[in-house]
Amino acid sequence: MARRTARTLRPSPSASRSGLIPLPDVKVSERERLWLRLRHTKGMNRPKLARLITRFGGPEAVLGATAAQLIETQGITSDLARAILDGALSVDLDKEAELIEKYRVRIITALDDEYPANLRTMPDAPAMLYCMGALAEGDRFAVTVVGTRNTTGYGAAACEEVVGALSDAGLTIVSGLAVGVDAAAHQTALRHGGRTLAVMGNGLARVYPEENESLAWKICHEGALLSEYAMTMPPDRYNFPERNEILAGLSLAAIVIEAPDKSGALLTARAALNMGRAVFAVPGDVTRANSRGCNQLIREGATLIREGRDVIEDLYAQLKELLESRKKEQEGPEAKGLEAGERGERQGAPTGAKGKAKKRGKKKDLNLEEAQIVDLVRQDARHFDALYETARSRGVQIDAGGLSAILLQLELKGFIRQAPGKMFVAEEVDKEEDGEEM
Repeated sequence: MARRTARTLRPSPSASRSGLIPLPDVKVSERERLWLRLRHTKGMNRPKLARLITRFGGPEAVLGATAAQLIETQGITSDLARAILDGALSVDLDKEAELIEKYRVRIITALDDEYPANLRTMPDAPAMLYCMGALAEGDRFAVTVVGTRNTTGYGAAACEEVVGALSDAGLTIVSGLAVGVDAAAHQTALRHGGRTLAVMGNGLARVYPEENESLAWKICHEGALLSEYAMTMPPDRYNFPERNEILAGLSLAAIVIEAPDKSGALLTARAALNMGRAVFAVPGDVTRANSRGCNQLIREGATLIREGRDVIEDLYAQLKELLESRKKEQEGPEAKGLEAGERGERQGAPTGAKGKAKKRGKKKDLNLEEAQIVDLVRQDARHFDALYETARSRGVQIDAGGLSAILLQLELKGFIRQAPGKMFVAEEVDKEEDGEEM
């Protein structure tokens, strides 16, 4: 497997080149320099900084304390107290501030109103975060979606189904910008016009993996990139368990879509459990390694989900304010004269979601080739290329152009739909409607 690499992130792209509005200019204040000095004191970590701020109330009070007062805080040794007072730092503070301004990154602290509400309930929550983009009050209605980097067609289709419905309902999608399920979750949220937050295991002057650079820029214009690390910090493997804790802390629940039995996704799920968050898992084929982690979570008590609506139903008490607000927004003058069934409920989405339900034809009306393709897609979600190869191996006499035409007809007839990455997924089947025996 190719090794994932990080590279320096290019500064905010111009609107003419990217179609994105540049991020607002940033100027590091003197108070923010105090926060940076504390955060990057040699020997400082997240829990120690959180406890100092809780005890003293702010960076000015910490830096104005005596060594004897500092070491009364749990975890603060005499060496660390001396480093705090002497200004012994692990970064060049001037260069750090220069990079923050260059990349238009803002410092968000636990003392700010903008600090994420869900994160405040996390034990030893990060007292300071780097933020490229903007946080919103509505981000308290967030769910974290994680999974394997080596996702299959089934995983991609499940992600589209679950995340699409949650984004349509107005929830913020949180993930880690990794390839695979993480990237699919961010992309689906963006495609549905929703908000998404990405938590990084490296500094924001770098992008990891490098192939997700364009996705990273889209995220920071429709949500935010977040990190607790210095701007040029590489994606060190020791950072990711800490990153996973923030992923869990930002949300009301964690959703795992495809994960082997040893993965960062499971660490995120278990961190969520430790914080009292709900944990959901999409079940998978028991013969596939990618499904072992999800199936094990379900065995241990995680809630099995089939679609986004399952999550909304389970979290309804926490989401009630959001859902009622969205319903009022969507029930404008044009919607008042519509019957409930005409309001565009798409499969797996709550009332008020985008699009209209398709009227499906009957399988008996399909020709032989169309019926064969439907059967293949119902067995498993498939990429176009894999579907073509499988169809040919099973004797379906068709070329690539013919397959494209058939897939389009089947989509129009409501038998399949196209998910991201040229993946094709079968729509839910009503056997009686389909003309088959029950």
